Amino acid sequence: MNYTTLTSLIKNHTFTSEEFWQILPFKESVYFRSFSTLYKYEGEKIMVIDPEFVVTALAVYNNEVYVAAKNEGLYVLRENQLKSIANKEVLKNQTITDMVPFDNGLLIGTQLNGCLLFKDDAFLPFNTDMNNRLKEHQLNKILPLDTGEIVFGTIKNGIYI
Repeated sequence: MNYTTLTSLIKNHTFTSEEFWQILPFKESVYFRSFSTLYKYEGEKIMVIDPEFVVTALAVYNNEVYVAAKNEGLYVLRENQLKSIANKEVLKNQTITDMVPFDNGLLIGTQLNGCLLFKDDAFLPFNTDMNNRLKEHQLNKILPLDTGEIVFGTIKNGIYI
């Protein structure tokens, strides 16, 4: 394994002690997420996308990149621009911790309010007994398994399957 820095590909941007929390390959690009910035690496270029919010998660759904904004809801990246999702008020003042494709929708996990399913441009309740446990134990990560089961990682009580 060889280390190759990509920093030289980023023009007109000042790094402010950033940590990268997520890497998402999609089509011909690779997206890198810090809390303050998105980076799109494609070919020999890196595009900097500076949102006006804290970025908490990325996911691919319906062949597009979705971006979670802390306390601001959900956005979709279209033509390198962040577009607000209609009805995002459902997620206002909540921290989205993870998002994964599930059941022909996008399963959205929040830190203290459990999960919702975004499907057909609507936010649907994720009514499961598990949701109450996720609210209580602070959801952190979601991992769908090939078996159809879902693994939920919490901050306060480990994992649930």
